[in-house]
Amino acid sequence: MKRLKVHLFVCVVGAVLIPLLLAPTVAQAAAWTVVSSPNPGAGNGLFGVASISANDVWAVGNFSNIGSLEQTLTLHWNGKKWSHIKSPNVSSQDSELMAVAAVSPTDVWAVGDSHTTSFQTLTQHWDGHKWSVVSSPNPGAQFNELFGVAAVSTTDVWAVGSFAPQGFSPSQTLIEHWNGTTWSVVTSPNPSSTTNLLEAAAADKSSGQAWAVGEFTAASGATQTLTEFNP
Repeated sequence: MKRLKVHLFVCVVGAVLIPLLLAPTVAQAAAWTVVSSPNPGAGNGLFGVASISANDVWAVGNFSNIGSLEQTLTLHWNGKKWSHIKSPNVSSQDSELMAVAAVSPTDVWAVGDSHTTSFQTLTQHWDGHKWSVVSSPNPGAQFNELFGVAAVSTTDVWAVGSFAPQGFSPSQTLIEHWNGTTWSVVTSPNPSSTTNLLEAAAADKSSGQAWAVGEFTAASGATQTLTEFNP
């Protein structure tokens, strides 16, 4: 009788433990929390973020005060707190940064646009000491915007967005490439005859492959996903 009880006990324990041992491990993620960040204007917004290490993170966007132009906003995380780092603006124009990507602590890119009645691309570079505006192409007559950026290396950076050859529409995809010296426009597909837009980019540093994603308007009028790839 005792042997039977032991066998029953072993069977019960096995029935409980085996499913637990075979079940996939579920990571217990820490809860998200709000971390205080600077607000230099009456209106403030962040649109992009890039992490180099636990104590080196950049966030970009824009800020403005009542009756003043929009200005670029760059915040830096040093592992303990966020700080507002001054970044340049295009004179007499609203300026904003939409995305940021990093190659290293001394090689960071942010992209966006400046505008009044027309929109022009805006690219800025961090060299470890300061942000500087770097000239970038504007293939459109009035409408040129950059929404995403991805960095492979110091001589291989991609920026994506949209432009309109004439006026503000129809729009076409805009892809620009940094070769270590200059930005240049790279031909990219446009599946729509009306609206084509790339809003984000990502790159694999090991292979050099890059992706750009966004949307386009189909002939039916429906908005469709758009993914473009550079091998």
